[in-house]
Amino acid sequence: MSTLEPKKGDEGTDGEGDDGPSEPTPDVLTIDDDETQDVLNSISSETALLILTSVHDSPKIPIDLADELGTTTQNVRYHLEKLENAGLVEVGDICYSEKGREMSVYQPSESPSALVFGKSDDGVRMRQVLGKVSMSVGPVAFVVVLAAKLKSLFEWGVE
Repeated sequence: MSTLEPKKGDEGTDGEGDDGPSEPTPDVLTIDDDETQDVLNSISSETALLILTSVHDSPKIPIDLADELGTTTQNVRYHLEKLENAGLVEVGDICYSEKGREMSVYQPSESPSALVFGKSDDGVRMRQVLGKVSMSVGPVAFVVVLAAKLKSLFEWGVE
């Protein structure tokens, strides 16, 4: 595991507004949504699912993910880019190696996503329901459950 130095120039801001932290509204994707294909493509490999699961456990840099998964950093960066473009992970911080190299620390996206196997009309209803659920369950738990469900769907179709 690499040794990380604290972020340089961090002023300790917590990013909260005057009203305190706000819960993000779930992003509901439907089968007729343009973003759905990006999400499905980004999690279509076992490596991508393992990366997504790992950053849900704790934020990580690509080299630590590569060590953990027994793959190359190039492979991890490829999947992180796809996951980031799909809105499933994001750079949550920047840290510095002992040699002073800047490294991105990846974490789950703060905006949870839900994939509904229905049309956009169904998405409106689901947005309302999921908004209530996410406020009581929490966005991280919601996304972890969603990722596990999607993984089981992909495994179910493979023999």
